[in-house]
Amino acid sequence: MTSTRRFSFGVLALVGLWLVLVGIANYQNEDPRNVTHVRELEHRRESDSFKERLRRGVREDFPWPGLRAAQVSWTWLELLSGIHQEESYTGDFSWVFSKLFTVTHYANDKEIYFLSSLAPFYFVIGKDQAGATLFLSELLKRDPSSFHVLFWGGFHALDNLFMKNMAAYFYEKAALSPKAPTYLPALSFRLRFGEDVLGDPRLRKQILESQVSPQMRKQLENVRPNWFEK
Repeated sequence: MTSTRRFSFGVLALVGLWLVLVGIANYQNEDPRNVTHVRELEHRRESDSFKERLRRGVREDFPWPGLRAAQVSWTWLELLSGIHQEESYTGDFSWVFSKLFTVTHYANDKEIYFLSSLAPFYFVIGKDQAGATLFLSELLKRDPSSFHVLFWGGFHALDNLFMKNMAAYFYEKAALSPKAPTYLPALSFRLRFGEDVLGDPRLRKQILESQVSPQMRKQLENVRPNWFEK
């Protein structure tokens, strides 16, 4: 075989390989099974099942109590596999929060701490207000004094639910933590009583003396001494 013919066969082989690769790529891009649609249906089905369990007041019981840790880990893996998909957050009590509810309810104390440290991510998303509120409730049951839970509970109440009194409650509780930033007591006070109170020294003094706890009053005096001037 001459060098010219060998060269021609080599070119034809490369062209053939390129056509095969293009064909595979096109097949993958076509998605004949419509994986995205199937995933949407699966997530919607689980979300509906979650709503039904909540409506009946039935908790999800694992069938093998001795393998609870393994099943919680498996739920975590499912959660991580779908957390980047938009359909995971669709509707109230969405797929993501059905998984979070299960993990929060059955996880051990160390896992709860890890979950609470991830609270910013879930509450900032804010698309599923009902699911996020239920998740917050479960976190509070498991770790009611956690700064992360209380602080981001205040964020969720203010930015997602638009409930200033609820946000003030959480921020006031969070302000008692050594981890709390110095602005939290004042923020809680503003949300609870409004800007009108701050502009009236006499009314502000009455509220500070009668409706604010001594510990909170001391914190406010450190960061807002002008509020206590006579």
